[in-house]
Amino acid sequence: MTLLPVVPRRHLLSETYIVALTFRIRTTDATRRRLDRGRALRLLILPMSRADIIGGRNMSDDFVLDVQKIRQQARAKMAEGPVTDTYGKDKNRVIEILNDVIATEVVCWLRYTRHAISAVGVDRAQVAAEFTEHAKEEMNHALRAAQRVSQLGGEPDFDPAKLVQRAHTDYTAPADHDLTQMLRDNLEAERIVIDIYQEIILWLGEGDPTTRRLMESIKEEEEDHADDLLDLLGG
Repeated sequence: MTLLPVVPRRHLLSETYIVALTFRIRTTDATRRRLDRGRALRLLILPMSRADIIGGRNMSDDFVLDVQKIRQQARAKMAEGPVTDTYGKDKNRVIEILNDVIATEVVCWLRYTRHAISAVGVDRAQVAAEFTEHAKEEMNHALRAAQRVSQLGGEPDFDPAKLVQRAHTDYTAPADHDLTQMLRDNLEAERIVIDIYQEIILWLGEGDPTTRRLMESIKEEEEDHADDLLDLLGG
């Protein structure tokens, strides 16, 4: 006798439920008689998660921790600080990516600061004020990324000789009177980092949710910067 489980799709939409599994039964005459002339056998399953049903595991939704094992692991690797065995990414690669973020944000800070100081013209006050605000936020992004590098056991890289090579955006210095070009240069840079940071966020996923949330927060502010610049350009 072969029992083939069939789970109606609609039952997979809820996390916890009681579902009857209906079995298609291939039987001989003898087994058919034993099963009361081929009536469907129904098995009542108590609440299980969707993952348990799909994965074929007979598990409950209870949250169970092996606290003793976790304690032993924590004590064995004290020098690793906040990075535990549950960390799901290549730590060294994350540190490398964050150091590139630091370089990018420092270059953005330099570019915004230079533009804010050198800008001239009738619209200078409004544009320079926006550049100054953005510059402050870019440096804050760099410091936050550096703090995360340190948490992961790495060394934040602020080496001036390597900043421009590692940055994802360019340092530009348009003519002092060309406010439009300054705005365009900064808007282009913001759009570049928005795309790159989105890729970093997707790559991090659930492997490093702390760094992912950091990058999501930074990206949100970069999107605000792009919106501000577009307004100043009259877009």
